[in-house]
Amino acid sequence: MGKLFDVKKDRKIRLFYLTIILLFIFLAATACSPAEQPPETDPADDTEGEQINGEEAVNLNIAIPRDEGPLNPYTYVTGYPGHNLLLLIYDTVFQLDEDNVPQPWLVNNYEVDQEGLDWSFTLHDGITWHDGTPMTAKDIKFSFEYYREHSHSRWTNAVSAIEDVLIEDELNFRIVLSEPVPAFLTNPLSDVPIIPEHIWQNVSAPDSFTDHTGSGPYQIAKYVPDQTYKLEANTDYFLGKPAVEEIGMVIIEDQTATFTALRIGDIDFASRSLQPELVENFSGEDETDIITGPGFTSTLLQINNEREPFDDSLVRKAISMAIDLDDLVDTVMLGYGTAGNPGYIHPGLPHYNPEVEHVYDPDEAAALLEEAGFNEAYGNLEFKLLTHSNNPLRVRAAEMISDNLNAVGITVSVQALDSATLDDMVWPEFDTTRGRDYDLSIWGWSAPVMIDPERLGGLFHSDLANHGTLNVGAYGNSEVDTLVEELSVTADQERQEEIFNQLQVLLADSVPFVTLYYPDDIYAYRPGVYDNWTYQNGQGILNKLSFVDMP
Repeated sequence: MGKLFDVKKDRKIRLFYLTIILLFIFLAATACSPAEQPPETDPADDTEGEQINGEEAVNLNIAIPRDEGPLNPYTYVTGYPGHNLLLLIYDTVFQLDEDNVPQPWLVNNYEVDQEGLDWSFTLHDGITWHDGTPMTAKDIKFSFEYYREHSHSRWTNAVSAIEDVLIEDELNFRIVLSEPVPAFLTNPLSDVPIIPEHIWQNVSAPDSFTDHTGSGPYQIAKYVPDQTYKLEANTDYFLGKPAVEEIGMVIIEDQTATFTALRIGDIDFASRSLQPELVENFSGEDETDIITGPGFTSTLLQINNEREPFDDSLVRKAISMAIDLDDLVDTVMLGYGTAGNPGYIHPGLPHYNPEVEHVYDPDEAAALLEEAGFNEAYGNLEFKLLTHSNNPLRVRAAEMISDNLNAVGITVSVQALDSATLDDMVWPEFDTTRGRDYDLSIWGWSAPVMIDPERLGGLFHSDLANHGTLNVGAYGNSEVDTLVEELSVTADQERQEEIFNQLQVLLADSVPFVTLYYPDDIYAYRPGVYDNWTYQNGQGILNKLSFVDMP
């Protein structure tokens, strides 16, 4: 058996024949012709290294599904694995531990006043950038001011409440907030990467800047766009040299090719989650094993709330009621997942409202469509459901959703597109103010969106320029806006829970999108190469804590 973290025991894969078919396809792929082989990884040396942090230093080769750009804060692409890789190269003031509790990282001491407005910090002594330049408190001040002045969908809103950063000396600084930020230690302090002033101070176009000098445990030694990366351990890292000497990363878009490469030893770890039907083939074998745990990522049926007829909440509610979420989890995920909550929040989180439940009722869905006048106005139209062509699970989910919707009178056809094309239609240039060009799409968000209340609000707020930076469906609801704004400044935990509960009720009623399921994380790896992974609850094992110990 593989390593299990808080998952359902004794799961049985119910679709036996589907498993046999997929296994046959997988095994056939391992004998594919040279033209079909996964690309070469430019692997790191396989020689053993010195003892580091009590572990034998190794060289690790991993596969990632897409190019993540030069991997600096303005050029990385995805929340996972892009942001995870970014934080191997850059550091944050705090770091989320295994249970997502913020812990001091760059700082070794901090204090906060009773109002939660004045925060004092002390940096660790001896932190340096990859080029050898010492990090000082001026870099902290510069970073937060730079993100405020140069717009970024993730960083700018996170630092908006920072009124000033006051420098006391090279190691000591204060952050003064304009208003209390309840999740301040989580976001921005555990999320926003610190950048070097001496490199970025004259950069006026950060989206095209390719430098990636950070202070993190790894630095980029080689980057070939659309092919490979090579990360080298930062030998002068302030917390000690990381346990892995080199990380070679190869870009493999196709899932089958990814796990074929793992099977034959071309890679040692796949950053993408293993297809559920292949779990038994990688679990507990001599050369491969799995690590599994609950995931806080989300898989959604994203709805374009700006486009008729989806601007009608009755139509959106009908769509939700027409979809059998349990069947999706059983059939697509083979039980390795949790059915979605119409209030978006994962049932494993403390602010989940158990009174908000998904209702599957095709007859009621058809009645709602009739009430909305859908059949008379739109019954003869065909709508497109977009999905990523390189994700078989999402393609299968899209097909099942299409069947569900067709059964209640919404004619939907599935269109599988490459990632770049689909992303540009749903979230052009990762900017919600630039519009959208789709009807329906299978979409998803990484774990931090679920965990951080501030970023969670970005999914729903109608002010796309300032607050709704993740609102790719252009959903608008004034009651939700008010609650999101209150949540962002409410420190009282009892009131926070009240707001979360109210939000989930409103979202379930107005249906900005349909939360389909939360996939379990299933990671396959080769334990003979490296077996010191740290599972970060809801976020997986590709994280800084797998390579560096907490201070």
